[in-house]
Amino acid sequence: MSEEKKTSEMINGVEYAIETIGENEEKVLSYLVNLLGKYKLRHRPLDVISDTNVPLRIEGMENTLVCPSLTVTLNGKTFPDWVIEVANDDNAEMTYLVKTGIYREAGVNEYWIIDVDQNIIIIYNFKKNGLVPDIYRTPQRIRVNTYKDLFISYSDVFRFKRG
Repeated sequence: MSEEKKTSEMINGVEYAIETIGENEEKVLSYLVNLLGKYKLRHRPLDVISDTNVPLRIEGMENTLVCPSLTVTLNGKTFPDWVIEVANDDNAEMTYLVKTGIYREAGVNEYWIIDVDQNIIIIYNFKKNGLVPDIYRTPQRIRVNTYKDLFISYSDVFRFKRG
């Protein structure tokens, strides 16, 4: 079993210590990093996929520094277009409530919350739907709005829970 990594985030000057990556979250992130890395090599070599939990300073928000699970920044841009947070029962409040507003206000276009405890994927397409998310609870192919030709399998995201 892997040791959980700790990090801290700052929201409006208040520091929050967070347990960010447990074994299940690591498996989901590993799958996504591998999938996105392959896609990037074939289709978008100049885009930037962050390492997991790299601090992200939110410009225009005083004393706010978050550590998203994963980000994708399109070529030529300085701020992520797509943010992925892997949630669990320990960080759900911050991920579902606080960070959704922060990412929307900061200009993120697409925000995914992958909840490993609830087996749910919530996707915000802020430009198109504002704060109305698409919610996925069953096996299906999920289209990535940032990359129109990329689909991610719900079943593959949660495959670590099988047998």
